Amino acid sequence: NGVCNSGICGCLFGQTLCNGACIDTNTDASNCGGCGTACGTSQTCSSGSCTCSAGLSLCSGNCVNQQTDTNNCGGCGNTCPATASCVSGSCQCPGGQQTCGGVCTDITSSFSHC
Repeated sequence: NGVCNSGICGCLFGQTLCNGACIDTNTDASNCGGCGTACGTSQTCSSGSCTCSAGLSLCSGNCVNQQTDTNNCGGCGNTCPATASCVSGSCQCPGGQQTCGGVCTDITSSFSHC
């Protein structure tokens, strides 16, 4: 996919030679912005930068939905307690429980929490 002119071969304008192939580093997710720079899971390459799809955020190299991801609820690294879910970016404990000391607890019956 390259071109040769007077015995000199190269890539078309806007392409870069990466491992013997002419690549558009502005759009290629395996060579984004430069040869060998791969985008992470769920990322695309746009204008030479790895980006997440709409509605997703980049946290620790992965695209996540901060509205539903229990490890990144409402922000990168904000982890919900084990039995909680992430609803609209907020950790929610099940059925009337509250978060006490980082644990979902029924405060009406637990003597060890709250």
